[in-house]
Amino acid sequence: MRLSPNDIRKTTFTKAMRGLDTEEVQAFLDTVAEQAEERERELESARARIEELESQVRNYKSMEDGLRDTLMAVQNSTQETREQARREAELILKQAEVDAAEIQRRSREELAALRADLVGVEAQRTSFVTRIRALLKGQLDLLEVLAAARVEEPEAPASPRTTEEKKKDSDNEGRQAPLYRDEDGSQN
Repeated sequence: MRLSPNDIRKTTFTKAMRGLDTEEVQAFLDTVAEQAEERERELESARARIEELESQVRNYKSMEDGLRDTLMAVQNSTQETREQARREAELILKQAEVDAAEIQRRSREELAALRADLVGVEAQRTSFVTRIRALLKGQLDLLEVLAAARVEEPEAPASPRTTEEKKKDSDNEGRQAPLYRDEDGSQN
């Protein structure tokens, strides 16, 4: 049976013949009751402290769980971020390879077109040089013919000319081309 300090104080004993000194018993009971009260206060204080500590432990446990969850989330997030970055890097690399291949293809096409244009320009140049040579050869031939030709003098009139005829002839002189003879004697 558990006794409270009040139970100790209110405890009464039956009187017997050669009994105990009631005052001494009562003083002892009061001392025991006070000590019991003190022990109960200490016990209550200890229980309160235990509850407070248990509450703190629960809070710390909760924080630990939260930190653990956060750490796991960060680790997962880091893993996912790394994986995402790796995938993005692969995509960027593949796109760069595709772009490089496209640039090479276009460059080869442009080079082929430029080579075809160069062949056309080379053919035009050759044709132009050939035509210029032919034209120059023809001009040289003409110059040689002209250099070899003798200039003929106009024949003298059989009768004396009048002043009017001379004037008319001098007006026409600027308009009429001189006649040249080839070495064989034909006129040009």
